Amino acid sequence: RIMFWCSGVATITSACVGVAGNLLSIIVLSEKSMTSVFNHLLLSLCLSDLVFLLATLAMSPIVLHYYLYPAHLYHASECVCHVALATSIFLTTSLTIERHQAVCVPHSYQYRLARTGHKLLI
Repeated sequence: RIMFWCSGVATITSACVGVAGNLLSIIVLSEKSMTSVFNHLLLSLCLSDLVFLLATLAMSPIVLHYYLYPAHLYHASECVCHVALATSIFLTTSLTIERHQAVCVPHSYQYRLARTGHKLLI
């Protein structure tokens, strides 16, 4: 019974809220005025998290003992979930490094940004 509420209902509810939040963030970060290295990394992180949440939603029926899809689709969804999670971790690390450079060594960061352009820094 607790597995149903924790791994089933709570996962589905939080994933749905996460999908809505990531979709709103993607809409905002996709605007023309939001073109910076930081915003592009945030957009990539939102996309990665969205893929993770959708894969989690695709796997959630099996926790509730509803087998809606063939078994190989659950395995593919689990693989996509792991890849999206790893991507999210690497993007979070990239965001941390980018912010560290922008805050701690702003002159060097601005010089590199002006010299190479922000597409190469990503």
